[in-house]
Amino acid sequence: MSGTVPVFPFCEKYQETPAHVLRDCTRAVWFSIAGFSSSHFTSFSDWIKNWFDDIHERKISTDENCKRTIIAWCLWKDRCDKVFHNVNRNPERTILKYHIFINDYLVQRRMTHNTATGVCRRNVHWSPPPMDVVSINVDGSFLNSNNTGGIGLIIRNFAGAQQAARCIFLMGIRNAEQAECTGLWEAVNWAKNLKLERVHFELDAKIVVEAVNNNASIDWQLLNMIKDIQVLFCSFNS
Repeated sequence: MSGTVPVFPFCEKYQETPAHVLRDCTRAVWFSIAGFSSSHFTSFSDWIKNWFDDIHERKISTDENCKRTIIAWCLWKDRCDKVFHNVNRNPERTILKYHIFINDYLVQRRMTHNTATGVCRRNVHWSPPPMDVVSINVDGSFLNSNNTGGIGLIIRNFAGAQQAARCIFLMGIRNAEQAECTGLWEAVNWAKNLKLERVHFELDAKIVVEAVNNNASIDWQLLNMIKDIQVLFCSFNS
């Protein structure tokens, strides 16, 4: 009929907008699967932006944000099935399907963590640098239960005396390789800011050392950081 206002295919009561499709008419789905309500948000864009603000403020995890994204994608798929294939939703079956998608994602996440390259550690005796060189020892840690990590840096002279030390907390870390690589990057930048000229960088992550020194294969997401480290090495005399 000419002049008819388009309606939302799910409920056939309201004009279809992104906010109505993905939030307002499906609040029961959001509460049932993700356990949160959107009633206090006045703007759809603010609602979406708040997801990422919550990650930055450590109110939710990256996995929780991925869960919300999966729900939004499934809602859009349901809408398209209704519009193009006239497939009506069954609330219980729909929620079960969402849970299956989310569980598949979490299983893939666990498999990625379990297959990540480990760091081989063994006790060795420290070899001091020459008298005119300082050594920066780097170590990174990774906790896959919440994707956090830490970096420890210590500067020592040829006698083994501590010159300076730093500890850095990391969020959103994927694996041990990223923690170790970030640790070396922080160490090189720190040495440059301190205007050190002759430095030995020591760490126990062989895969990172080989990537920096010999361009060996490493996680592609770390390649830019490796290249930054190689460029920064040019700032030192040795």
